[in-house]
Formats: sequence, C-alpha cells, structure tokens
Amino acid sequence: MKKILTAIYIVLIASAALVQAEEIQVMFVQNAHGVTFNNGILTLKGVGPTTLFFADRPKREVGHITTQDFLNDWDEGKNSFAADNPNAVLSIFDEDKITDVVVVLGKPHLKGHDLT
Repeated sequence: MKKILTAIYIVLIASAALVQAEEIQVMFVQNAHGVTFNNGILTLKGVGPTTLFFADRPKREVGHITTQDFLNDWDEGKNSFAADNPNAVLSIFDEDKITDVVVVLGKPHLKGHDLT
C-alpha cells in the first residue's frame, strides 16, 4: 500500500507591524498534517500551533506568532486580510509528487487543531 505524506504550506503576503514599531512586508507560513476541500471550504487538519512569519530584504526578520493571534489580527488595520482577502499557495506533498494550488482565503475559523 502506498504511503502518502501530506504537508500543507499556506503562504500569505501582508503588511504587519510584528517586529518593532514599523510596518514591514511579511509572508506567513502555516503547516498542517492534512487538508480537506468540500463545497469551496478548505480545512487544514492538524494545523500547527504557531504561524511562521518572515520578511525579505532589507529587514530579514523571522519569527512565530500563535495561529490564534494570527487569526485575531485578520481584520486589523485598513489593509487587513478581511478587507482584501489574501491569495495563498496550498502545497501538498505526496510520496512522489508535489501539487501546488493557488487559493483565496477568507473568514478563517480555528476549531481545536483544524483551521477552516
């Protein structure tokens, strides 16, 4: 029987005041053990408790925030994700292939370890 390994990476680009007092452009990465997609609803199963963020030059900042804090900030600020739903890349790693899908995210909800 073929074993399937699945890892999910959601990468979001946003302006965020996560480091010091100035705004920087950051990307966010969320990892999960699995994924479901049903009737237009994407659910990350077993999502990590933290969300990685990082910024490119010139700041090159990196860190983690809790996934709940990431969701709490979803609608903060005039250029929030709620105001302009972000694009993301869903990468699914199988035993012998990688599948990337571009998705648009909105109205996130965390229940236990599942992020919808």
